[in-house]
Amino acid sequence: MADTGEDDEDMAAALAMSLGGQPPQAAEPAEPAAAAAGALLGNPPAVLQEADALDVLKKLLGNLAASPGEAKFRRVRLGNAKIGKVLSCPGAEALLLAAGFERGDEVLEIPVGRTADEVRALAEAALRALGVREPFVLAAQLRVGAPVRCVCALPGGGFAAGAMDNAVRVYRPGQWEQPALLSGHARRAGVDGVLAVLPDR
Repeated sequence: MADTGEDDEDMAAALAMSLGGQPPQAAEPAEPAAAAAGALLGNPPAVLQEADALDVLKKLLGNLAASPGEAKFRRVRLGNAKIGKVLSCPGAEALLLAAGFERGDEVLEIPVGRTADEVRALAEAALRALGVREPFVLAAQLRVGAPVRCVCALPGGGFAAGAMDNAVRVYRPGQWEQPALLSGHARRAGVDGVLAVLPDR
């Protein structure tokens, strides 16, 4: 069957109609706040915690989003020791720049020409980027006894873990060291391991 090119033209026409006659748009570049938050959260958790980076940035951005016209929230002094620690974390300054700040000699500052609505929108985007991508902090490490293949959170707290020994261990709050042990399945065709666990609703 010969390719006449008519199929390509039909596809292009159908695509144009589905887009309301508009030509296809190029994919938008990644939002600067999301990219900056990704870089920031790529730092080791201990580094972020030592600099108190996430709390300080959330405070700065939260104040800016709540009161975008307030002059004191539109300036960040670079000479401030606490701010210096925060900005030593890669991604922190980029996040503030994405929120509309511009670097001066001794300050990061929102330009006077930026409206309150623009400032609020940029600050909220930066906060969203931080909130969605905030890292989890390991609070405990439990020994399962075999490599874990799947984990499922349980209603009311706790979790179930399926492991390579074909067992499911159910951990409940207050009983972390004594999980309930359930049989997953018998070894079959040389295959081990529980591949999925779901809570019983």
